[in-house]
Amino acid sequence: MAKIADEYFKLDPWKIIEEGFDPAYNEVAESVFSLGNEYMGVRGYFEEGTTAPSLQGSYFNGIYERDHAETGLNYKGIVSKTHFMVNAVDSFYTKLELDGEMLDMNQIQMENFKRELNLKTGELSRTLTWITHSGKRLKITFERFLHMENYTEAFQKITFEPENFSGAIKVTVGQNFGTTHGSNDAKYWNTTEKGFTEKGAYIVSDTTSSNQRVFSGFELEVSREIVCERLETEKFVGYTFDFPLEKAQQDSLTKYITNLAEKNISLAEAEFVQKGHSNLSKQHECGYEAAKASQQAFWENVWAKFDIKIDGDLKNQQGIRYCIFQLQQTYHGQDPTNNIGAKGLTGEAYNGHAFWDTETCCLPYYLFTNLKAAKNLLEFRYSTLAEAKNSSAAIRLRRSLLSNCNAKW
Repeated sequence: MAKIADEYFKLDPWKIIEEGFDPAYNEVAESVFSLGNEYMGVRGYFEEGTTAPSLQGSYFNGIYERDHAETGLNYKGIVSKTHFMVNAVDSFYTKLELDGEMLDMNQIQMENFKRELNLKTGELSRTLTWITHSGKRLKITFERFLHMENYTEAFQKITFEPENFSGAIKVTVGQNFGTTHGSNDAKYWNTTEKGFTEKGAYIVSDTTSSNQRVFSGFELEVSREIVCERLETEKFVGYTFDFPLEKAQQDSLTKYITNLAEKNISLAEAEFVQKGHSNLSKQHECGYEAAKASQQAFWENVWAKFDIKIDGDLKNQQGIRYCIFQLQQTYHGQDPTNNIGAKGLTGEAYNGHAFWDTETCCLPYYLFTNLKAAKNLLEFRYSTLAEAKNSSAAIRLRRSLLSNCNAKW
C-alpha cells in the first residue's frame, strides 16, 4: 500500500473505525489496529489468518534475535549484521470452518464488516456476517485486548450468532510458535516444552541465537459443552472441536492467554513453566468481565489526566487521542530496561531499534504526564552509555580505516 494521505478510516472522537474490508489496506490497518501494553504488542491481524496481504506479528519488548546474514548496506560506519525484535508466538491462533468452508476475509462472501479500536477501553473488535455457499448466515464478533496492568495477560472472545440455521461450526484454537519473521522470511524459535492442562495448553520456546525464552499458555471458557480433540505439532499446541450453535442464539468462547517472556534466562525451565501456569490460573479466576472492567478503569484514569480536547476539528481530535493512546501502549514506565522503538510494538520496520526519536519526539510527552517513565527513559540511555561509546569508537575506527584505504587507491 503506497504511503498517501487518503482518508480510509471513519472519523470518530474516540474510535478508529474500518467499515467494509479492502485487502489493499489490510497491512496498514493491521498496524493502525495494533494493541500493546509495553510488555508485548500484537498487530491487528485477523485471528484466523487471511490470503490478503498480511503480517501476523506478535512481539515482546526486549526479546531480540540476531541476523547472521549480511545486511547488504555498504555505507561507511554502518553495521553489516544486525539484531531485531523478533516475531514471536501467535497466541490468538484460530481457525473456523463452516459447511466445509474456511473463514478467510479475502475469500468469503460477507456483509456488515466493521473493525473498531476503542480508545476509551483499549479493546479491538471486529464484526461480520459470514454467508456460506449454501446460504447459511453466521454473525461473528471478535474481541481482544492486552491488559495494561497485569501485563502478561491477553484476552480473546469470539461470539457466534446463527441468523438462519442451527448446526455446528468447527473451531481450532491454540498457540503457534511456527511464526515467520516477515522482513526476512525466516523462523527463529525452538520449542523446548509443550503440554495440555485440564482447561487448556501451553508451549515454551527459545530464540535460536539470542537464547531468550517465552512461555505461552491458554485456558478456554465456552458457553456450551464441547468435546475437544488435542492437536500438537513441533511448534503448535491446541484443540479442535465442533461447537454446536442454535438459530438466533448467541454462544461464545473466551480464551485466557498468559505470555511470559524472559530476556535473560535466570529461572530453571520447570520454575519458569510453573510461574506461567500460576499466572494463567489467577487470570482465569479473575474472569473476563472483571478484566475488562479493570482495563476500562485504567484508560478512564489516562483520559481523565492526559486528554487533549480540540473543538471543531474532528480529524485532529481523533488524531491526537490516537497518538496519546499509542504512547501509553508503547511505554508507560513499567520496566526501566525498555525503550521506545521507532515503530513501537506495531511491526518490524526499524527492527525495534530505538533512535533519537525517543528523546526528540516522545520524551516531552512523558515529562508532562509521567515523570517515572521520563526518568526511566533517560536512565536507559545512561545505563547503555558505555556500549554506545564502544560502538561509536568502533565506527570512527572503521571510518578511518576505510578513508585510508580510499586515499591509497
